Amino acid sequence: MPGTTTSPKAGPRSCSSCALRSRCTQKERVARFFLNADGGGLDSVPSALRLPGVAVGVSYSADVNGLALRGQGWFLADHQTGVTVESLGPGLVVAADKPDGSGASKGAMVIVTTYGQDDAAFARTVGQWEDWWQAHYPGAVGAQT
Repeated sequence: MPGTTTSPKAGPRSCSSCALRSRCTQKERVARFFLNADGGGLDSVPSALRLPGVAVGVSYSADVNGLALRGQGWFLADHQTGVTVESLGPGLVVAADKPDGSGASKGAMVIVTTYGQDDAAFARTVGQWEDWWQAHYPGAVGAQT
């Protein structure tokens, strides 16, 4: 993919508080998507991923433009939602908005963390998320891996 590089973190790791303790000894790979906008009015990332209402520790399922998201709520914070995603190894997705003073979204972020994916699987994952990102935020910078 143009403009992307791969820099996996090789395990093993120890994560006593990690939602995916059993997977932390597998290779972790991360793709990050960021967008800063001069004006407000962006679509909310958690809403675009159909994550509003996801509760911590509760199973959820959402199909979003070819992305099958299934797992459990991991954390909720103001303007951020974190979920586990089984199809990522399992992995984690953190979706966040950067609101302006009026509460309108002025920026967006998605961090996709996979565990145990080989190069080909990770490239497919990044490609799927890249397609979703560009469909929702045309002209945004692509994945940083």
